[in-house]
Amino acid sequence: LTTARYYPPSGRSIQATGIVPDISIRPLKVTRREQGFTPTTEADLRNSLSNENGEAEDKAATEEASLAETDYALYEALNLLKGLAIMARR
Repeated sequence: LTTARYYPPSGRSIQATGIVPDISIRPLKVTRREQGFTPTTEADLRNSLSNENGEAEDKAATEEASLAETDYALYEALNLLKGLAIMARR
């Protein structure tokens, strides 16, 4: 539900027309691999700090793995944004 007009940086209204994405992802079907999906976590990184509370489970990594299975386009968009943020720091 849109409650106001949206104007992108170009200043032209996209009301009732939408926008064309800069990066398109072709439709595909994501299926589970037999060995599963194991994302890289902070604990996997060299010189990572240990959790002083003793909690080992990484909820964010579990949620990301689930998101990769249910909404691949959103998962890849988030990966792209993370990469852009890292590159902007350099």
